[in-house]
Amino acid sequence: MTSVDEILNARSREHLMAILDYFRMPLNHSRSKRAMVRDLSRFLHDDPFFWLGNLTEMDLLILRNLDRRGPETPVTFPRGGFSSTVEVLQIVETIEGDDYEVTLSLPTPIYELIHGHVDEVIAAKEADGSFLVEHLILGCLNIYGVVPLRTFVDMVFRDIKSESGAAVLGSKIADNPYIRICQEEYRGEYYIVSPFISDFEEILEMRRISFKSVRKYGKMNVEQAVKAGENAPLCAYGLDSEEGKNLVSMLESLGYDGDELDQAVHTVWFSAQYAIDEDATEMLFSPVTSCQDSIESFAVYSECINTITEYANSIPKWLLKGKTSEEAGMMKLTIRVNDLADGYSADPGLELYNLGLAVKPVDPDDPCPCGSGLSYRFCHGKYIS
Repeated sequence: MTSVDEILNARSREHLMAILDYFRMPLNHSRSKRAMVRDLSRFLHDDPFFWLGNLTEMDLLILRNLDRRGPETPVTFPRGGFSSTVEVLQIVETIEGDDYEVTLSLPTPIYELIHGHVDEVIAAKEADGSFLVEHLILGCLNIYGVVPLRTFVDMVFRDIKSESGAAVLGSKIADNPYIRICQEEYRGEYYIVSPFISDFEEILEMRRISFKSVRKYGKMNVEQAVKAGENAPLCAYGLDSEEGKNLVSMLESLGYDGDELDQAVHTVWFSAQYAIDEDATEMLFSPVTSCQDSIESFAVYSECINTITEYANSIPKWLLKGKTSEEAGMMKLTIRVNDLADGYSADPGLELYNLGLAVKPVDPDDPCPCGSGLSYRFCHGKYIS
């Protein structure tokens, strides 16, 4: 039977270094691969409770599910845009996957290491508030997308009144994996970046060039931030707001439930961050357009589209430094129904709406009010029929 040593020995030297780095073990680039395998194997065997405690809630829930199914048993999980740490570190075996789901299994040697410990670690983190702090961190990142580390610290600690409270929170934040794996450096400053963002420099450049009038970061509601960090990897923002409740209710009326509902809500939230992009805008409405053949009338279809639009306009945007479209006066979507509306049918290929920004009339050759630097005719004007 394969052992932990054999699993580790099959990894590349670079991958072993990544595991050592993640668990904050001493790094020595001159050490032999055999020595790294030996030390990692000893570390994994000696204190599973400790190294499991260094994983995110999402990772632990994946491991618990796999542990309960048994070793070498494939299990499919939803994927919301970023890979889990247990996948990246290859603690689990990835059988297949795409942008929406991934199938994993637990090698027998790893199963034998963690069996009986995963539930203990989850219970301990639930009891001591670690997961709540993790939700706050991830939710804050999901609200702002990219935020300077110093600004993030100010936001998180702003409402902490006591030194003891600040010390406890500071310790838990420092220990949380997202703080370590989501830090990036750009032009001499350190930023915290949402794991849902694949190119944080693109966000910063678009802010600098296209949305430079947005100078201050939006205000953070701690309660909303905590909720925005729940249910990873299918996070979403503001589901307890009127617009969020309407969105969930509308998707449920279209037949979404369980993981499919969570995935649909997540898709809308994520796509709304880039809704000035044509592909993202198409994805934003996809939970409705993909169900078009089952929607009985144009009036219902239009109502569904408007529900998504209202939600998208109500949530903080990464490009707007965590401000909503209403607050910044930018990136506000509006629906303009074209002439096909009168001939509505349940044809999935029928285009029933055009998208634009809610802006005052401008000449086609004038700069687009979104701040992109492009002429209106080549930017959001192209969506107007």
